[in-house]
Amino acid sequence: LLLLLLLLFLNSTLSWFSVMDSRSGTEKEVPSPFSPSHRHHIQHSSPTSSSEKLVDLLDQDGRGGFYSDDEEEDTSSKLGTFDGVMIPCLMNIIGVILFLRLSWSVGQAGLINVLVMFSLGEILCVLTVLSLSAMVSNGKMKGGGIYFLISRSIGPELGGAIGVLFFLSYAVGSAFYIAGFTESLVNSFFPNTGWDPYWLNTMVSSGTLVVVLGACLAGSTVFGKLNVPLFVCLFLVIGYGAGSILFTHFVPHLKHDPSYNFTGWHVDNLVDNLGPRFSDIQCPIPQPNPYPGVTNDCTFAIVLAIAFPAVTGIMVGANISGDLKTPEKSIWKGTLGAIGASYIVYVLLSIMFAGAFTAHELQSNYFVFQDSAFFTPYVVVAGILISCFSSALGAIFGGARLLQAISLDKIFPKTAWVGVENGGEPRRAVLLTALIAQICIFIGNLDALAPIITSFFLLSCAVTNFACFLVTISGSPNWRPRFRYFSWHTALLGFVLNLGMMFFLNWIYSLIALALMALIFGYLLFAPLESIEWGDVRGALVYHQVRKYLLVLNPVRMATHGKLWRPSVLLYVDDSVDTPLTVFCNYLKKGGMFILGGVINGNFAAKYEDRLTQEEKWMTFVRESKIKAFAQVVIAPTRREGYQQLMMSAGLGALTTNIVVMSFDEVSVRTTPKAYIGMMDDVATVKKNLVVACNFARGLDVTAMIESKAYRTIDVYIPDSIQISSWRSFEGTPLLQLALAAILQRGDSYLRLIRIMKHGNDFVEEKERIVEIVKRKGRFRVGAAGSLISVVEAQRYDYNDPLGHVKMLSSLIKQTTTSTTSLIILPLPSDFSSDYYSTATDDDLLADSSDSLTKATDAESKINQLSLLVKDLPPTLLVAHIGGQQVMSTDM
Repeated sequence: LLLLLLLLFLNSTLSWFSVMDSRSGTEKEVPSPFSPSHRHHIQHSSPTSSSEKLVDLLDQDGRGGFYSDDEEEDTSSKLGTFDGVMIPCLMNIIGVILFLRLSWSVGQAGLINVLVMFSLGEILCVLTVLSLSAMVSNGKMKGGGIYFLISRSIGPELGGAIGVLFFLSYAVGSAFYIAGFTESLVNSFFPNTGWDPYWLNTMVSSGTLVVVLGACLAGSTVFGKLNVPLFVCLFLVIGYGAGSILFTHFVPHLKHDPSYNFTGWHVDNLVDNLGPRFSDIQCPIPQPNPYPGVTNDCTFAIVLAIAFPAVTGIMVGANISGDLKTPEKSIWKGTLGAIGASYIVYVLLSIMFAGAFTAHELQSNYFVFQDSAFFTPYVVVAGILISCFSSALGAIFGGARLLQAISLDKIFPKTAWVGVENGGEPRRAVLLTALIAQICIFIGNLDALAPIITSFFLLSCAVTNFACFLVTISGSPNWRPRFRYFSWHTALLGFVLNLGMMFFLNWIYSLIALALMALIFGYLLFAPLESIEWGDVRGALVYHQVRKYLLVLNPVRMATHGKLWRPSVLLYVDDSVDTPLTVFCNYLKKGGMFILGGVINGNFAAKYEDRLTQEEKWMTFVRESKIKAFAQVVIAPTRREGYQQLMMSAGLGALTTNIVVMSFDEVSVRTTPKAYIGMMDDVATVKKNLVVACNFARGLDVTAMIESKAYRTIDVYIPDSIQISSWRSFEGTPLLQLALAAILQRGDSYLRLIRIMKHGNDFVEEKERIVEIVKRKGRFRVGAAGSLISVVEAQRYDYNDPLGHVKMLSSLIKQTTTSTTSLIILPLPSDFSSDYYSTATDDDLLADSSDSLTKATDAESKINQLSLLVKDLPPTLLVAHIGGQQVMSTDM
């Protein structure tokens, strides 16, 4: 009767899945505009040159570039839904627990509690399989099972951690199954040999492992063919045992103890066994004991922990996904079918045990199922042996496939040799898995590891649900699974319930499992992994959050409030990479944007490939040098027009650049003086701050300059042309100079504020005013590590002679510069007459109100003056504050 019901259920389940799949596949398909037939139609009906060009482009590879590059695999020797997924899952789910512990669980917890346990376990499994089914139906499934899904969904770090834990649970679990096989075999056929039990069990287990290893080494075809007859034998044995219990007149009493009367199935026994009868009879209290207050009697949690492994075989089919013909269909159909069939079997047998035996009989004798068999108990013993053998076979084969996938991905160093295939089979991975199982067999007592294996399984199920939840809420357009019977609610519920069950069963081992996962995750997170682009959900989530907060970020508020200001740098770069100025700007940005802007001169169509090459070269430099920057290259007729495009387009929303950095060394090398001065004028037009970097020659060790532990100074000069009467006088260029100096200050470095006083002014009064404003009132909070204030008197010079002003400044700077000076920050001069400085505003620093900088003097003369100013100086920044944006705030 039981076997008939089971076969009817399997037939109806598979038929329903086939009908639903055929319905989804019978929808009228709209031919792709890039299909061969449609392209043929285009060629004959659209003779236009543009269409022909498009068709020719699509036909370059015969598939238009829209089809997978993967070659069609030969699936003739691979497994299907029934023999590749359903049978292996059923053989693992209906295992030794059914024969040796199900009856004991009913005797201890009662029928109702046992049904609740299995219902809860099946709910967890169904929720996990729904998430699993959604992910495997969203694309091409390859080998690796649960590891492949998690690593491709939420990244190699978490996928690798779960993969290793799941592999260990399979390797150690195979030793458990073999130990169950050995225990049943020895107790039934060699009860009194006189041999040492340890060595007898070790020899029998090792021999069994050799047989299992041989079957696994034979390959997936033999694995599938071997499972089918074992499956048939197993269910025939279950039907035989169930029939023996239902028809009791052939079996008058239990053979192990005649004092126990056995009269067959009766309603009175069923009613008596509905509720719990917890006792200390054969109750294993786990050590360390996670249940405070428990001494001897069993509890619901202890019985659940013993019975729960009965539902932990649902991942077997997924883990051999590489051996399936169509894993995206077979996994969810076969796994759900196995869950439904096994649930019916466990429910019917639980009812049978509850009605056939008293609670004391069920608690006292693990072997009631085989002892109540017709004529001989060895038929049921054979079922136990088949169950344990097939479970061990599935564990080693599934674990080997899992290990092979991990090694082939090379996320762990020097493990690629494990995944080498011999004739398409992972024989090295099989041997390594069997070696771990053999070590566990030699250990002997593995009871302490059993709860960890259950914790590994539940943790893997939880992460599977979590991965499905993440990819569902990410809103990725590519998330279009064919399996529709799930939602983010079911995935989240599965995640929470699996974690809750893991801690409920044994919170101590749950913490151990989480700690191991965290250790492996941390190692993979910081390990130098090869560049892996799997398109996992992290990219989608980051994109979603960045877009969301970029819309929230207010550009006006960021631009107007000094507390929110931070330097966002646009650096003009050329074809060369690894320049000291690039590294310097990485320090200067202080958490802001940093864009490397390059220009390629020429025609757009002709130079576009060169642009991609140049941009990729810069991004490679960014990755290798570990600076935080973006590369943006444009094509323009001239360099100046290209830089104009960069200034207008660099950035997005509130994340735009506010400082343009130009290398002064570029003048006369790649740009004419007139074009260079014109580019400075363009910066003033778009109202961005300007920094002209001088003396950043190749070979300069910028990191040593900034990060040096030795005493050094950053010298900030405020020339005599800038009047300082109050703290508000610092607003503008002087405040930008101080802000940049404070950003670049590190360790034992000091900020030296050097005020160049006009000739004839009161020296003492000038210094006291500067000290009062900068230090004592503490308005600017610069020089946290230390600051020095100096006042020097300017030499006499002709105010109408810009060149004389430059010579005076250069002379004073060289006199005050010391061997400890690492950087000099000066205001960028636009006109070197005092009349200009006395009337100029911040916006006039580069463009005179009466005449632009390019017309004020000859451009070449202007460049010569700047060259004279910075000649023989340390690295120097010429700074101009433009646009009126606050760069520092004195507010709380």
